[in-house]
Amino acid sequence: MKNRDLYGGILFAIFGALVVSTAMGIRMPANLSEPGPRLFPYIAGGGMTICGMGMALTALKEKAGEAFLDQKGWINLGKAGLCMFIYYLALEYVGFLISTPFFTLTAILLLASGKKVNKIVAVVVSLLTTGILYVVFQNVFMLFLPAGKLF
Repeated sequence: MKNRDLYGGILFAIFGALVVSTAMGIRMPANLSEPGPRLFPYIAGGGMTICGMGMALTALKEKAGEAFLDQKGWINLGKAGLCMFIYYLALEYVGFLISTPFFTLTAILLLASGKKVNKIVAVVVSLLTTGILYVVFQNVFMLFLPAGKLF
C-alpha cells in the first residue's frame, strides 16, 4: 500500500466533502431560475470527494509501503498550509485583487520543489491568473470577490 496515496486520497476526499458542506451555506436568491451559485462548488467538491476516495481505494489494493512524507515534504506542507492561512486572512483585509497575485506567486515558487523557476514568468502567470479569475467570477458567474476591509 502506498501510504502517501492513501492519506492523500483520504485528505482530498475530506476536503471535497468540506467544500460541498460549505456550499450548502451559500444563499440562493428566491427568484433565481438558473443553477445558481451553489452549482460550481457542488461539482468541484463532489468531484474531489469521488477522486479522493478512488485514490485511497486504489492505494489500499497496492502492497508497496513507503513513508507518506519525508522531513522536507512535511516542511513544505507546513509552508503551504501557512500560505493558505495568510491568504485567507489577506482576502478579508486587503481583498482578492491584492492578495491573490502574491498567493499565486508564492504557490508557484513552493510547488517548484527546488527546481529553477523564471521569476518574471511566474509573476506574469500570477497576474494573469488573478485577472482571469476576477473577470470570470465577476462577469460570468456574477459572484463578487472580497474587496477587503482596509481599502
